[in-house]
Amino acid sequence: MSGLRFLSRRRFLARAAQAAACVAAPQFIPAGVLAGAGRVGANDRINLAWIGVGRRAHQMHHDLRSAPSVPGEARVVAVSDVYLEKCHRYLKAYEEEVLGREGGPYGIYQDYREMLDRKDIDAVIIPTPEHWRALAAIHACQAGKDVYAEKPLSLTLREGRAMVEAARKYRRVFQVGTQQRSMFRNREATELLRNGRLGRIHTVVCQRWPSARPYSEFDIPAEPVPEGMDWDRWCGPTEPVPFSMRVYLTYNNPGWHNIWRYSGGALANAGSHALDIVQWGLGADDTGPVEVWAERAACDAHVTYRYANGVLLPAAGNDDGSHLVGKKSFKVDFVPVLEDRFRAGFSAWHRSPPPRRRADSGFR
Repeated sequence: MSGLRFLSRRRFLARAAQAAACVAAPQFIPAGVLAGAGRVGANDRINLAWIGVGRRAHQMHHDLRSAPSVPGEARVVAVSDVYLEKCHRYLKAYEEEVLGREGGPYGIYQDYREMLDRKDIDAVIIPTPEHWRALAAIHACQAGKDVYAEKPLSLTLREGRAMVEAARKYRRVFQVGTQQRSMFRNREATELLRNGRLGRIHTVVCQRWPSARPYSEFDIPAEPVPEGMDWDRWCGPTEPVPFSMRVYLTYNNPGWHNIWRYSGGALANAGSHALDIVQWGLGADDTGPVEVWAERAACDAHVTYRYANGVLLPAAGNDDGSHLVGKKSFKVDFVPVLEDRFRAGFSAWHRSPPPRRRADSGFR
């Protein structure tokens, strides 16, 4: 009995009265927690977080505004960036351009791993430079978050495979921004091709995009690191270099986009869009070229790819898009030129209705 505490009759009655008052008193719950007409409940809302809130994150505000699920069913609740000032800039723009009012509360993090520890975050958006994208995406999958990552998805083939393996292992929804498949003009051109309207394709001529160049080829002066920026964290898995706005900004003589250790350059960035449509049109989603050669060792060299069925893909053009060459010639991507004789009878062979134009972010 020594472990029991004596409870007097007076104390017992006092506690009983308190409990009764709690049961009888009305419990006021904020309206925003409950579902209603045109409003989802808190348990149904998708909580989003950003890893990297620079140039691309601001560009995607248009996509967030145009997606029916945002901001009603999905809200940004946390942001992470190595430069804390960018977090505040982004949230201000998000409220002005997407919500149209004040939001929050928001979590602001310099180390995205701390943000991923939050249990209330459902999905993350990752528009970081390519050298950081794989590790952030894998960590997000491990933390049980679904992922939308910008393209190009990875810096190396091995990183890409590791991301696929993580998404499968942790059973996550993982989307990459190859949204040009949702554009009607690309769908139309692809169906022309796959339904045999161009005959047998033997060549696809793509635009020639330059790749990135080694850091050593640029004369980049060192600058003071801005207050509030963790430059070592920005360098991340790459060899650290002195801070410079000419590295930190995407396109800035040269900008990280044009430096090998951070990016594949325009070939990986813009090229991934058009080459993705080529893969789709050729029915080669589950495979790819079996041979690649360049005319010379240079970042702007003409490159030719060969598929197992003999189709050649020379990246040697000077204008946007890809030209499919068979018995007839056709241009796909960006500004397709549909010949009148192809348009005639289009509805007769078109096997399925075109999809509704989606927002570039792919949120639905």
